[in-house]
Amino acid sequence: YIKTIEKRLKNFYYDNYDKNIDYIYYGLHLTVESHVALHSYPYINQVSVIESISRALPFGYTLYVKPHPFWDQTFSLSSLKQIKNIPSVKLIHPNISIKTILKHSSGIISLNATTGYEALILGKAVIALSEINGYSQFHPSAFRCIDPYDLPHMIAKMINEKVNDQDTFEYMEKMFKLSSDIRFESDRF
Repeated sequence: YIKTIEKRLKNFYYDNYDKNIDYIYYGLHLTVESHVALHSYPYINQVSVIESISRALPFGYTLYVKPHPFWDQTFSLSSLKQIKNIPSVKLIHPNISIKTILKHSSGIISLNATTGYEALILGKAVIALSEINGYSQFHPSAFRCIDPYDLPHMIAKMINEKVNDQDTFEYMEKMFKLSSDIRFESDRF
């Protein structure tokens, strides 16, 4: 009963999605996954990460934040309230199509999510925050941010990056050779 009420209350915290504004995207990660819990220091507290990103945004940019559609119940109402109060951040409903979000974004910031692969395929640059990630060592338009103080510079670099299709083809070929068969679509993973 309490979970049902909380789920309904969360709907009041979601903003409308507008594809026509300048934005970058950050998808909330499941905090008990190893790439967050073990490999993402100093980016473990995602509310703090979102606040850091919002302070590093170029003038006129918005940060869209979205819970994963299958894990939205893992984020508490109080966490969503905190995110909602961060300047230049819009919290959007988990059911909005990730492909639409990525297609119209200026790039994404991720710890290490499958949305990074999709973003690169759609021609969007990626900033990875997690030490172990599937992009920054393998694609020239994927960057790793080790120090939170580097975020403003790296976001500007990401926004201005032109992703080369040939680099992405070589990246995908490399990933298929080095990994097991998985689907790259995060909304169906």
